[in-house]
Amino acid sequence: MFYYTWPSLEFNHNVAQMPVWAALIYYFYLATKYNKWKDWIIFGVLSGIGMLTKYSVAFLIFTIVLFSFITSYRLMWLTVKPWVSIFIALIIFSPHVWWLYQHDWLTFTYIQARSNEVDNSYNPFVAFKYLLAQFTNFLPLIIILLCNKSLSIHKLNINQNDKFFILFIGLFPGVMLFIISLLTGVNIKDMWASPMWSLVALIFIAMIPDQVFQQRKRGLLKGLMIWLGVITIVMASYVQFGGQLRNKPSRMDWPQQEISLNVQKQWDALSDCQMDNLTGDNWLAILAATKMQNLPSVMMSTSEAYSPWMSLARLEQKGTFVLWEKGKKPFIPYLTEIQSNKDMQIQQGEWTIYWDKVPHKEPLIIQWQMFVPKQCVKS
Repeated sequence: MFYYTWPSLEFNHNVAQMPVWAALIYYFYLATKYNKWKDWIIFGVLSGIGMLTKYSVAFLIFTIVLFSFITSYRLMWLTVKPWVSIFIALIIFSPHVWWLYQHDWLTFTYIQARSNEVDNSYNPFVAFKYLLAQFTNFLPLIIILLCNKSLSIHKLNINQNDKFFILFIGLFPGVMLFIISLLTGVNIKDMWASPMWSLVALIFIAMIPDQVFQQRKRGLLKGLMIWLGVITIVMASYVQFGGQLRNKPSRMDWPQQEISLNVQKQWDALSDCQMDNLTGDNWLAILAATKMQNLPSVMMSTSEAYSPWMSLARLEQKGTFVLWEKGKKPFIPYLTEIQSNKDMQIQQGEWTIYWDKVPHKEPLIIQWQMFVPKQCVKS
């Protein structure tokens, strides 16, 4: 599957969810099959961690609860263990909910602001765009299925209960996204489904007839080991030499350390106050901020609605640091107002940074402006 190869090199919420989804399904299966305290406790811990990773883990939790209600496992809700599991998950997730409450539910404010800026007219065709992307993701497996007549989803080599489990839990979340998009016209990003197909490999293995599987088991294991070795070498080579081969740096090749150090050095040279926030090009600002010790806030470009945690009053009191690629300066909220503020010390400049892994590529030229409040300027 494409999602579990090249895209997984880039760390983001969708990639971080992949092991969480797989582990959640595994421990729910163990909990329902053996009903041990250990498995229910781990399931609760993973549910809490999953919700902290990305809210869309709720799709899986909903699927699991739905599965329990439409099967004989509904009786488990009459016992204490599932409720203890839920309680553990809520305890882990509750600090985040408390933070949201203290900060005016910023996550949802941001989502609402973004949704207000797009065309909200109903468009069912975006659902089929999502479906096409998932079909492309499955294409290698589909080709294998078409070329091997002995494989059949109707003859899974597992008992009936496990068959329904892996088919329902493994397929329903991704299908549910399609249905939501079809009914609402919401544009579902295809990568949102990337962690939802974690059981597809098991479904595929279960299609192999038992006699064939027993005969080919050692060969399959050997092939898997060879594949893992080869793909590890290929991925490591891509990370190290991919930029040189394409003469284009990947996101992993950006000089994050140097950018961050330059920002901090420049700020400390003029200001006695700790840096509160950065803004400008979103990618550059986030790169710099996440490498800095005090983890300053990032104000997104384009619209103040994208950063409800920021305000003109905060910028006037704390100042800001703006950076962007030369010739690509975005619209920065509140920038006009703080430029005309007489109590703001303003400096600007330019850095030339060479690419370590792509030496023949034109250097990265970053332009910057620094706004330091009068009370923070070094004497």
